[in-house]
Amino acid sequence: MKRNRIVLILSVIGSIVFISFNGTSTSYAILWFALLFPAVLFGYTYYVYLHFKVYQNIERKTVVKGERIPFNFILANEDYVTFTNIRVAFKSDVATVDDVDPDEEYCLLPGEKISKSTTLCCKYRGEYKVGVHSVTVTDFLKVFTISYPTLTVINMRVFPRVVDINNPSFIPEINNIKNISCAPPRKQDYLDIDMRKYISGDSMRIIHWKTSAKRNELISRKYSDELRTEAVMILDLSKSKEKDARKLAVEDKVLETVLSIVKYYVKIKEPLRLIYFDGKLKNIVIKNKADFDLFYNRCVDIKFSSSIALSEIIRAIPSYFNSQAFTMIATCNFTEDMCNVCATLIQAYSAVTLLNVCDKFDPEKYDLNPKVNTIPIDLNDEIDQVLNKT
Repeated sequence: MKRNRIVLILSVIGSIVFISFNGTSTSYAILWFALLFPAVLFGYTYYVYLHFKVYQNIERKTVVKGERIPFNFILANEDYVTFTNIRVAFKSDVATVDDVDPDEEYCLLPGEKISKSTTLCCKYRGEYKVGVHSVTVTDFLKVFTISYPTLTVINMRVFPRVVDINNPSFIPEINNIKNISCAPPRKQDYLDIDMRKYISGDSMRIIHWKTSAKRNELISRKYSDELRTEAVMILDLSKSKEKDARKLAVEDKVLETVLSIVKYYVKIKEPLRLIYFDGKLKNIVIKNKADFDLFYNRCVDIKFSSSIALSEIIRAIPSYFNSQAFTMIATCNFTEDMCNVCATLIQAYSAVTLLNVCDKFDPEKYDLNPKVNTIPIDLNDEIDQVLNKT
């Protein structure tokens, strides 16, 4: 292509030089031809750009990551001129299209259509465009090229994957739970979250005797209707240290790990408290499939951009971690602050499991409490193999 451009430029220069030595009508005709021929080539390229059509459709626009779905695209010449040297580019950074050569050049005769039926697979969760995203048109001598985005874009909504867990590795062994110096709290229908002055008629059971003694007046507990759970999952949404595609893959792995664990608790009909910060502190109890589906739908849009340290979350809602039976932490960015949080939870008689998505993780580097059940998850690991006991 570059060589053809050089030839055209040299032909124009040569025509001008020829005129300077021989100013005949023939020499001027050669010059005009040398000047008009590139204009004709560019005009042809622009004409194809205006009239070439791309149609594409997909079986559905809501899928699960890694799922292969039928995808069809049509390249159409609906004009009276042959279209040559046409290439189409796909959004290969976020999705793969099977059985398509990205370097293939197409030539379409007048009225001809090229239809291809294949499958498409989305690589990451989220909302993004897939399929043919741009077209490159080149003239028949490959001198001029025009690239432009297609108008028939496909917007996909991609959900993370969830695996089944039958024999969980993230729950401490029963003998370890027995070794906790304070037995796990029993489930309660209500949780005390605040205190108020005693009102005549209050049950003696709700009087907070320790605070009453300090204040020298009767103080009663106030209750919320939030279910006390014996398991808490903390989802760390701090920024990953990885870059580009690897960053997306690591963040997806964290969410898929959490979702798989939440699904397990729904299956065994045990409530799980889920806590995370994505601009606002979210503190929800997932008790059934409806709760799970609601959180699952949110996962498409969740961003790993939190600047709130895990210790700040613990301080904001301490009542959920005091004498809590079991706390899980899912992260892709283990820090010294997180190490201190684990130590605090252990001191509060909570069994702790750390689920850390990374390539290499050395607990000794952070002086992590040996009582913490550490589960490192490599990016290439299958989640069901890691979370199920072998």
